[in-house]
Amino acid sequence: MHDLEKLTRQFLESFTDGAALLAAFQEQVAEGIDWHNIGLSRTLGREQGVAALGAMLGPGIRGFEIEVQHVARAGQTVLSERYERLVKNDGSLVFEAQVAAAFDFDAAGLIVAWREYQDTVPFAGQAPR
Repeated sequence: MHDLEKLTRQFLESFTDGAALLAAFQEQVAEGIDWHNIGLSRTLGREQGVAALGAMLGPGIRGFEIEVQHVARAGQTVLSERYERLVKNDGSLVFEAQVAAAFDFDAAGLIVAWREYQDTVPFAGQAPR
C-alpha cells in the first residue's frame, strides 16, 4: 500500500525547480491524467500536462516557492492546501496564490486526476484595486 500523503507532499515539493517539476509530473502521474485547474485550464493526458507546465515554466522562470499547509487522505484521494509563488530566476514574483487541490490515485500510486481550486480573478487581471 502506498503512502499517498507522502507521495503528494513529495510531488508538491518538486515544484520549487522547473526541471524537477517536469520530471516529477512525468514520473508521478498516470498516462491518462485529468488535470483540471478549475476556472483556468484543463489538460487530458501526460503529454498535454507536460506541455502546459512547459509553457508556464518558460525561460527566466525558476519555479514555485511552496508552503504546504495541510494534507489529508480519504481513500484514494488526497486533499491539500498550499500557498505558492511563481518566481523568476532573479527571485522576482510572477504571481502568488492560495491553492486547494484534490489528487486521485490509482492502485499503483500514480495520480490519475488532479483538481486545483483558487481565486482566478488575479489571473484574469481583474483584481479590485
